[in-house]
Amino acid sequence: MEDEKSISEVVPKSGLTVRSLLAIIYGAVILQPIILWLYMLTGQAVGFASYIVALLVAEICLMQGKRLTRQEAFIIISCSTIFIGSFVTIIYQVYFASMPLVRLYGLRNQIPSWYAPPNAEEILVARTFFRRELLAPIAIGLISLFLGFFADLGLGLFGRELYIKQQKLRFPMADVGAQAALTISERDPTRMDIFSLGTIAALIYSLILYGFPIVSEAVFRGYSVSPIPFPFADITRSIELLLPGASFGIATDPLSFSTGFIIPFPVVVSMFVGSFSIYFVGNHFMQKYGIWTNWLPGMSAMDTYTRSVIDLWISPFIGLSVTAALLPILRRPKTFVRAFSSLRIKSSGIRTVGEPSPLFHLPLWLACSLLSIVIVHFLVPEFPLGLLIFLSLVYGFLGGLIAAYSIGETGFGLVVPYVREATLLFSYSMGYQGIGIWVAPLVISTAGQGGWTQNFKICDLTGTTINSFIIAYTLSVVLSVMSAFVFTQILWYMSPIPSRTYPATQISWPVQASFQLLWMTRSLEVFKPMYMLVSAVVMAIVYIIGEVTHIPISVIGLATGAATPLPTTFTLLVGSIIGKILQRYLGAEFWNKYRAVLVAGVGCGTAIAVGVSVGLAVMLKGLWLLPF
Repeated sequence: MEDEKSISEVVPKSGLTVRSLLAIIYGAVILQPIILWLYMLTGQAVGFASYIVALLVAEICLMQGKRLTRQEAFIIISCSTIFIGSFVTIIYQVYFASMPLVRLYGLRNQIPSWYAPPNAEEILVARTFFRRELLAPIAIGLISLFLGFFADLGLGLFGRELYIKQQKLRFPMADVGAQAALTISERDPTRMDIFSLGTIAALIYSLILYGFPIVSEAVFRGYSVSPIPFPFADITRSIELLLPGASFGIATDPLSFSTGFIIPFPVVVSMFVGSFSIYFVGNHFMQKYGIWTNWLPGMSAMDTYTRSVIDLWISPFIGLSVTAALLPILRRPKTFVRAFSSLRIKSSGIRTVGEPSPLFHLPLWLACSLLSIVIVHFLVPEFPLGLLIFLSLVYGFLGGLIAAYSIGETGFGLVVPYVREATLLFSYSMGYQGIGIWVAPLVISTAGQGGWTQNFKICDLTGTTINSFIIAYTLSVVLSVMSAFVFTQILWYMSPIPSRTYPATQISWPVQASFQLLWMTRSLEVFKPMYMLVSAVVMAIVYIIGEVTHIPISVIGLATGAATPLPTTFTLLVGSIIGKILQRYLGAEFWNKYRAVLVAGVGCGTAIAVGVSVGLAVMLKGLWLLPF
């Protein structure tokens, strides 16, 4: 980022002011019901509103003859619209306990009352949180939410010491967030022109991609029109006769394409190679030689991805990801040692103004994780304590490092999937026979999939004090929790959940519950140590080859690509190639200076398109929900 050096020399300032605080309150009180409704409509909590709030506040300030500071703009973008789905999850828990399928499996009486009350059917009819039976599920859910929040915060702070200060990773997508804040606040003419170009192009495209399905679903009461396939233009069925098991497609969302402008080209290539090797080559050969027997003709790219991950690739993911994260540390252990040393030095000496004490780094993560272990051990005392410690402390710590490292290198936060499920299945070989652990609120921190560490990088780029960001984010979470409780109750009172009024719940909850039952009944076998070992050895060999030959292979890029659907990495590669062409046409200096501004504009245009579409859909839905 062109401004990074100059910004780093500026004394950081607080971004939490009266203006940014009012924006946070506005987002929590006014926009939270829209985000909740969108989540239950589409199944996705799209953070569209933060750009809209930032632009709105910036324009109000200009009308008063003032400007937002870059610090205020970043706080508003990052903290004004935080989705809290905890209370929707409570409704899902009640729904799950009331399912006839749960009774069919003979599990109804085994579901603990702190997860869902025995009279689940009665509560679904009553549609209210104000029931004594829901006190325990709500309390445990909120305790778990805040323990996870502070555990992620602590691990994210340690990730900052390790990956920002010591290893000095780029965090490519942090440039985009910082440029959005700079452009909205400072209104540099060249930046504004490029930002507006990206915004207008993405707005038009996204209105077609997202707007048509969202609005048409509201107009035609459950039937949507999609001129552009989403999320993928899927050609898997076209190649299945020649290459059964293989999947391929093109991601159609504009951010997948434009993100390729930002991520370093060798990293993008590594991600594509990792994804192509798994979901095209690997899937085909596994099916061809009879190892993958669950593939069926006609499966889509997403179906193939989901099914192959569960059947084949969970254990290899674990080996690839852990090895990719640990090898650079083992290769250069001094960076890891310096990260711990810096915490010790700062705790006994002078620390940077506006930064939290090192006592809020790993100790905060450790305290929250240990408290979570104590709570789960109290709720499920028969489950092996050693496995709780492994999941929350060992895997939690490694998972946080993997996520922060991957987002610092690739822009994608890699979380190794299904480690928790594999560990819980392994517990049955140790004598555990219950189902309570499957619904226990164990905190397994991943530093917000690396998002905390990336946000701290944006703080550095925008000159925002770390303390002001942490305080603003915490305040926003608290306000959003209170707002989510009120508005989830209102939406539930308006119409049953799940129901046709909230189609995402009606479609996805039965599928989610079915998978949950498959895990509980031990119908899925995913833990394969030999696959894990082989994948770790392969990754180590690739890393050694790259170090010896100086070929720019990103091992974390390979691991991230292996966990990412092939259409997404292919679109990233296309975007990266086009970025190289634009760089040659526009000049390297100009392109490197303004490409993040262009991508920030794409994000803003996408956000506005979704916001306008959702607002129109809400009004249309309100018309046909009326009883007259």
